[in-house]
Amino acid sequence: MGEAVQVGIPLPPAGYEPYYNGSPALKYANNPAQAAAEWQLAWGGQVWANGMRFSTVYNEANVPRQVAAEMIKAEVEAINPKFHVDVVSVAWNAYGAVWHGGPEGRATGPIYIVGWLVDYPDPDDWVVPFLEPTAGTFSYPQHLDMDPFAAEISNLITWGAYNATVAGRNANYQRLWQIYHDQAISLPLENAFGRRVAHDWIHGWYYNPIFPGVFGYPLWKEDIFASTGTFAGKHANWEDINEDGKVDIKDLATAAKAFGAYFIQPALPPNPAGPPGTYSANWDSRADLNVVDVGTGGRCDMKVDIKDLATMAKLYGYTADNWAPGP
Repeated sequence: MGEAVQVGIPLPPAGYEPYYNGSPALKYANNPAQAAAEWQLAWGGQVWANGMRFSTVYNEANVPRQVAAEMIKAEVEAINPKFHVDVVSVAWNAYGAVWHGGPEGRATGPIYIVGWLVDYPDPDDWVVPFLEPTAGTFSYPQHLDMDPFAAEISNLITWGAYNATVAGRNANYQRLWQIYHDQAISLPLENAFGRRVAHDWIHGWYYNPIFPGVFGYPLWKEDIFASTGTFAGKHANWEDINEDGKVDIKDLATAAKAFGAYFIQPALPPNPAGPPGTYSANWDSRADLNVVDVGTGGRCDMKVDIKDLATMAKLYGYTADNWAPGP
Protein backbone atom coordinates (compact mmCIF):
# COMPACT_ATOMS: atom_id res chain seq x y z
CA MET A 1 0.00 0.00 0.00
CA GLY A 2 2.95 2.31 -0.57
CA GLU A 3 4.02 2.32 3.09
CA ALA A 4 7.46 0.78 2.49
CA VAL A 5 10.04 0.13 -0.19
CA GLN A 6 11.91 -3.09 -0.80
CA VAL A 7 15.67 -2.83 -0.36
CA GLY A 8 18.37 -5.27 -1.41
CA ILE A 9 21.19 -3.98 0.76
CA PRO A 10 21.55 -3.00 4.44
CA LEU A 11 21.43 0.73 3.75
CA PRO A 12 18.38 3.03 3.53
CA PRO A 13 17.66 4.57 0.13
CA ALA A 14 17.39 8.16 1.37
CA GLY A 15 20.27 10.31 2.54
CA TYR A 16 23.14 8.00 1.61
CA GLU A 17 23.81 9.01 -1.98
CA PRO A 18 25.88 7.93 -3.84
CA TYR A 19 26.57 4.86 -1.72
CA TYR A 20 23.07 3.40 -1.97
CA ASN A 21 22.39 0.93 -4.76
CA GLY A 22 18.76 0.26 -5.64
CA SER A 23 19.45 -2.08 -8.53
CA PRO A 24 16.78 -4.79 -8.95
CA ALA A 25 19.67 -7.23 -9.41
CA LEU A 26 20.47 -6.84 -5.70
CA LYS A 27 16.89 -7.54 -4.58
CA TYR A 28 15.67 -11.07 -4.04
CA ALA A 29 12.42 -12.13 -5.68
CA ASN A 30 9.88 -14.75 -4.63
CA ASN A 31 10.63 -17.73 -6.89
CA PRO A 32 9.15 -20.97 -5.47
CA ALA A 33 10.31 -23.03 -8.47
CA GLN A 34 13.93 -21.97 -8.05
CA ALA A 35 13.70 -22.52 -4.28
CA ALA A 36 12.41 -26.06 -4.86
CA ALA A 37 15.24 -26.76 -7.27
CA GLU A 38 17.83 -25.61 -4.72
CA TRP A 39 16.30 -27.67 -1.91
CA GLN A 40 16.22 -30.76 -4.14
CA LEU A 41 20.01 -30.47 -4.36
CA ALA A 42 20.59 -29.95 -0.62
CA TRP A 43 22.35 -32.80 1.19
CA GLY A 44 22.24 -34.96 -1.90
CA GLY A 45 18.45 -34.78 -2.08
CA GLN A 46 17.87 -35.79 1.55
CA VAL A 47 16.27 -32.46 2.52
CA TRP A 48 13.69 -32.78 -0.21
CA ALA A 49 12.98 -36.45 0.44
CA ASN A 50 12.95 -36.41 4.25
CA GLY A 51 11.71 -32.89 4.92
CA MET A 52 13.00 -30.30 7.38
CA ARG A 53 11.83 -28.21 10.27
CA PHE A 54 13.11 -24.88 11.55
CA SER A 55 11.87 -21.86 13.48
CA THR A 56 11.46 -18.24 12.47
CA VAL A 57 11.63 -15.94 15.48
CA TYR A 58 10.37 -12.39 16.04
CA ASN A 59 10.01 -10.18 19.11
CA GLU A 60 6.50 -10.23 20.51
CA ALA A 61 4.05 -7.43 19.71
CA ASN A 62 6.04 -6.44 16.61
CA VAL A 63 3.32 -6.93 14.00
CA PRO A 64 5.41 -6.28 10.84
CA ARG A 65 7.99 -8.88 11.93
CA GLN A 66 5.24 -11.31 12.88
CA VAL A 67 3.70 -10.95 9.42
CA ALA A 68 7.10 -11.48 7.78
CA ALA A 69 7.65 -14.65 9.83
CA GLU A 70 4.20 -15.96 8.91
CA MET A 71 4.86 -15.21 5.22
CA ILE A 72 8.08 -17.26 5.39
CA LYS A 73 6.13 -20.13 6.94
CA ALA A 74 3.38 -20.00 4.31
CA GLU A 75 5.76 -19.84 1.36
CA VAL A 76 8.15 -22.55 2.56
CA GLU A 77 5.46 -25.02 3.59
CA ALA A 78 3.67 -24.54 0.25
CA ILE A 79 6.75 -25.81 -1.63
CA ASN A 80 6.96 -29.21 0.06
CA PRO A 81 4.43 -30.73 2.50
CA LYS A 82 7.38 -32.25 4.40
CA PHE A 83 8.70 -28.80 5.25
CA HIS A 84 7.53 -27.26 8.51
CA VAL A 85 8.28 -23.80 9.91
CA ASP A 86 7.57 -22.85 13.53
CA VAL A 87 6.77 -19.16 14.04
CA VAL A 88 8.05 -18.26 17.50
CA SER A 89 7.36 -15.10 19.49
CA VAL A 90 9.97 -14.09 22.10
CA ALA A 91 9.80 -11.26 24.64
CA TRP A 92 12.09 -8.37 23.75
CA ASN A 93 14.11 -8.65 26.96
CA ALA A 94 15.00 -12.21 25.98
CA TYR A 95 15.35 -11.61 22.27
CA GLY A 96 19.08 -10.98 22.37
CA ALA A 97 19.64 -14.60 23.39
CA VAL A 98 18.22 -15.67 20.02
CA TRP A 99 20.72 -13.88 17.84
CA HIS A 100 23.82 -13.71 20.04
CA GLY A 101 23.14 -15.85 23.10
CA GLY A 102 24.95 -19.00 22.01
CA PRO A 103 28.57 -20.04 22.62
CA GLU A 104 31.02 -17.23 21.81
CA GLY A 105 28.09 -14.90 21.23
CA ARG A 106 26.74 -16.80 18.26
CA ALA A 107 23.11 -17.03 17.13
CA THR A 108 20.99 -19.85 18.55
CA GLY A 109 18.18 -19.75 15.99
CA PRO A 110 18.32 -20.27 12.21
CA ILE A 111 16.10 -17.33 11.27
CA TYR A 112 15.38 -14.26 13.35
CA ILE A 113 13.95 -10.91 12.30
CA VAL A 114 15.54 -7.78 13.68
CA GLY A 115 16.22 -4.18 12.66
CA TRP A 116 18.90 -1.56 12.99
CA LEU A 117 18.68 2.08 14.06
CA VAL A 118 21.70 4.00 12.86
CA ASP A 119 24.10 5.50 15.42
CA TYR A 120 25.60 8.05 13.04
CA PRO A 121 24.52 8.84 9.46
CA ASP A 122 27.27 7.18 7.47
CA PRO A 123 27.31 3.91 5.50
CA ASP A 124 30.01 2.61 7.84
CA ASP A 125 27.44 2.30 10.63
CA TRP A 126 25.40 0.00 8.39
CA VAL A 127 28.06 -2.25 6.92
CA VAL A 128 29.73 -2.96 10.28
CA PRO A 129 26.69 -4.53 12.04
CA PHE A 130 25.54 -6.43 8.96
CA LEU A 131 28.84 -7.43 7.30
CA GLU A 132 31.85 -7.11 9.61
CA PRO A 133 32.97 -10.75 10.09
CA THR A 134 34.53 -10.53 13.56
CA ALA A 135 32.71 -7.60 15.21
CA GLY A 136 29.41 -7.17 13.40
CA THR A 137 26.34 -7.03 15.64
CA PHE A 138 24.48 -9.45 13.37
CA SER A 139 27.18 -10.83 11.04
CA TYR A 140 29.51 -12.26 13.69
CA PRO A 141 26.73 -14.28 15.39
CA GLN A 142 25.96 -15.63 11.90
CA HIS A 143 29.52 -17.08 11.63
CA LEU A 144 30.46 -14.70 8.84
CA ASP A 145 34.07 -14.93 10.04
CA MET A 146 34.04 -18.46 8.54
CA ASP A 147 32.92 -17.21 5.13
CA PRO A 148 35.51 -17.49 2.32
CA PHE A 149 34.98 -13.77 1.62
CA ALA A 150 35.58 -12.71 5.24
CA ALA A 151 39.05 -11.25 4.66
CA GLU A 152 37.92 -9.26 1.62
CA ILE A 153 34.86 -7.98 3.46
CA SER A 154 36.96 -6.74 6.40
CA ASN A 155 39.36 -5.00 4.04
CA LEU A 156 36.55 -3.33 2.09
CA ILE A 157 34.92 -2.07 5.29
CA THR A 158 38.21 -0.62 6.53
CA TRP A 159 38.91 1.20 3.29
CA GLY A 160 35.30 2.27 2.99
CA ALA A 161 35.68 4.07 6.31
CA TYR A 162 39.10 5.61 5.72
CA ASN A 163 39.25 6.30 2.00
CA ALA A 164 39.78 10.01 1.43
CA THR A 165 37.46 10.41 -1.56
CA VAL A 166 33.77 9.80 -2.13
CA ALA A 167 34.53 7.86 -5.31
CA GLY A 168 37.03 5.70 -3.46
CA ARG A 169 34.62 4.97 -0.63
CA ASN A 170 31.83 4.22 -3.06
CA ALA A 171 33.92 1.65 -4.93
CA ASN A 172 34.38 -0.26 -1.67
CA TYR A 173 30.71 -0.14 -0.73
CA GLN A 174 29.45 -1.20 -4.15
CA ARG A 175 31.70 -4.27 -3.96
CA LEU A 176 30.37 -4.97 -0.46
CA TRP A 177 26.78 -4.83 -1.71
CA GLN A 178 27.55 -7.40 -4.40
CA ILE A 179 29.19 -9.79 -1.94
CA TYR A 180 26.33 -9.31 0.49
CA HIS A 181 23.82 -10.31 -2.17
CA ASP A 182 25.81 -13.18 -3.69
CA GLN A 183 26.62 -14.76 -0.32
CA ALA A 184 23.07 -14.20 1.01
CA ILE A 185 24.48 -13.03 4.32
CA SER A 186 21.02 -11.87 5.40
CA LEU A 187 17.78 -10.89 3.72
CA PRO A 188 16.70 -7.23 3.82
CA LEU A 189 12.93 -6.96 4.03
CA GLU A 190 11.90 -3.34 3.73
CA ASN A 191 12.57 0.26 4.58
CA ALA A 192 9.25 1.33 6.07
CA PHE A 193 7.91 4.86 5.81
CA GLY A 194 6.72 6.49 9.01
CA ARG A 195 3.92 8.99 9.38
CA ARG A 196 3.95 12.30 11.19
CA VAL A 197 0.66 13.90 12.19
CA ALA A 198 0.40 17.54 13.25
CA HIS A 199 -1.67 20.66 12.77
CA ASP A 200 -0.75 22.57 9.63
CA TRP A 201 0.39 25.53 11.74
CA ILE A 202 3.25 23.51 13.26
CA HIS A 203 6.49 24.28 11.44
CA GLY A 204 10.17 23.38 11.63
CA TRP A 205 9.87 19.60 11.45
CA TYR A 206 12.54 17.70 9.58
CA TYR A 207 13.32 14.01 9.32
CA ASN A 208 16.04 13.11 11.78
CA PRO A 209 17.14 9.54 10.95
CA ILE A 210 19.08 9.02 14.17
CA PHE A 211 16.33 10.16 16.55
CA PRO A 212 13.52 7.60 16.93
CA GLY A 213 10.70 9.92 17.85
CA VAL A 214 9.57 13.54 17.76
CA PHE A 215 12.60 15.82 17.89
CA GLY A 216 10.96 18.88 19.40
CA TYR A 217 13.66 21.52 19.54
CA PRO A 218 13.21 22.96 16.01
CA LEU A 219 9.39 22.92 16.11
CA TRP A 220 7.43 26.16 16.31
CA LYS A 221 3.84 27.33 15.95
CA GLU A 222 2.63 29.84 13.43
CA ASP A 223 1.98 33.00 15.45
CA ILE A 224 -1.66 33.95 14.78
CA PHE A 225 -2.75 37.46 15.70
CA ALA A 226 -5.53 39.97 15.21
CA SER A 227 -4.73 42.91 12.93
CA THR A 228 -8.03 44.80 13.32
CA GLY A 229 -10.69 45.44 15.92
CA THR A 230 -10.43 45.87 19.68
CA PHE A 231 -7.52 43.46 19.97
CA ALA A 232 -5.55 44.62 16.94
CA GLY A 233 -1.87 43.69 17.26
CA LYS A 234 -2.60 41.22 20.06
CA HIS A 235 -1.76 37.52 20.18
CA ALA A 236 -3.75 34.83 21.98
CA ASN A 237 -1.37 31.88 21.81
CA TRP A 238 -2.10 30.92 25.42
CA GLU A 239 -5.58 32.31 25.97
CA ASP A 240 -7.11 30.52 22.98
CA ILE A 241 -7.07 27.15 24.74
CA ASN A 242 -8.91 25.16 22.07
CA GLU A 243 -6.97 26.93 19.29
CA ASP A 244 -10.02 27.84 17.22
CA GLY A 245 -8.90 31.42 16.61
CA LYS A 246 -11.20 32.89 19.28
CA VAL A 247 -11.14 33.52 23.01
CA ASP A 248 -14.69 32.76 24.07
CA ILE A 249 -16.84 30.93 26.60
CA LYS A 250 -15.41 27.56 25.54
CA ASP A 251 -11.93 28.61 26.62
CA LEU A 252 -13.20 30.15 29.83
CA ALA A 253 -15.16 26.98 30.63
CA THR A 254 -12.05 24.83 30.16
CA ALA A 255 -10.12 27.04 32.58
CA ALA A 256 -13.02 27.06 35.05
CA LYS A 257 -13.10 23.25 35.16
CA ALA A 258 -9.43 23.24 36.07
CA PHE A 259 -9.66 26.08 38.58
CA GLY A 260 -7.65 25.26 41.68
CA ALA A 261 -5.68 22.49 39.96
CA TYR A 262 -1.95 22.23 40.41
CA PHE A 263 1.05 20.24 39.24
CA ILE A 264 4.32 19.83 41.13
CA GLN A 265 7.27 19.55 38.77
CA PRO A 266 9.54 16.74 39.98
CA ALA A 267 12.82 18.33 38.92
CA LEU A 268 12.11 21.89 40.12
CA PRO A 269 11.49 23.47 43.52
CA PRO A 270 7.87 22.44 44.37
CA ASN A 271 5.34 25.21 44.55
CA PRO A 272 3.04 24.65 46.36
CA ALA A 273 4.97 22.40 48.71
CA GLY A 274 4.32 18.70 48.49
CA PRO A 275 5.65 15.44 47.10
CA PRO A 276 7.40 15.91 43.71
CA GLY A 277 5.63 14.76 40.58
CA THR A 278 2.07 14.97 41.90
CA TYR A 279 -0.94 16.71 40.42
CA SER A 280 -4.60 17.23 41.17
CA ALA A 281 -7.31 15.23 39.43
CA ASN A 282 -8.57 18.23 37.45
CA TRP A 283 -5.14 19.40 36.29
CA ASP A 284 -5.13 20.80 32.75
CA SER A 285 -1.84 22.30 31.62
CA ARG A 286 -3.57 24.30 28.85
CA ALA A 287 -5.40 26.38 31.44
CA ASP A 288 -2.22 27.34 33.30
CA LEU A 289 -1.68 30.41 31.14
CA ASN A 290 1.37 31.64 33.05
CA VAL A 291 3.06 28.23 32.91
CA VAL A 292 6.06 29.92 31.28
CA ASP A 293 7.60 33.24 32.27
CA VAL A 294 7.88 35.01 28.92
CA GLY A 295 10.71 37.12 30.30
CA THR A 296 12.96 34.34 31.57
CA GLY A 297 11.54 31.26 29.91
CA GLY A 298 11.33 29.60 33.33
CA ARG A 299 8.45 27.74 34.92
CA CYS A 300 5.88 29.78 36.81
CA ASP A 301 3.37 28.69 39.44
CA MET A 302 2.10 25.44 37.83
CA LYS A 303 -1.41 26.03 39.13
CA VAL A 304 -4.69 27.28 37.69
CA ASP A 305 -5.89 30.25 39.71
CA ILE A 306 -7.43 33.72 39.43
CA LYS A 307 -4.32 34.98 37.65
CA ASP A 308 -4.97 32.65 34.73
CA LEU A 309 -8.67 33.54 34.51
CA ALA A 310 -7.82 37.24 34.67
CA THR A 311 -5.29 36.83 31.86
CA MET A 312 -7.93 35.17 29.72
CA ALA A 313 -10.58 37.77 30.62
CA LYS A 314 -8.36 40.55 29.26
CA LEU A 315 -8.60 38.97 25.79
CA TYR A 316 -12.17 37.71 26.04
CA GLY A 317 -13.85 38.25 22.67
CA TYR A 318 -10.57 38.12 20.74
CA THR A 319 -10.87 36.88 17.15
CA ALA A 320 -7.77 36.16 15.09
CA ASP A 321 -7.35 36.93 11.41
CA ASN A 322 -8.28 34.23 8.94
CA TRP A 323 -5.21 32.09 8.49
CA ALA A 324 -3.78 30.01 5.69
CA PRO A 325 -0.59 27.89 5.78
CA GLY A 326 2.56 29.78 4.87
CA PRO A 327 5.00 28.82 2.12
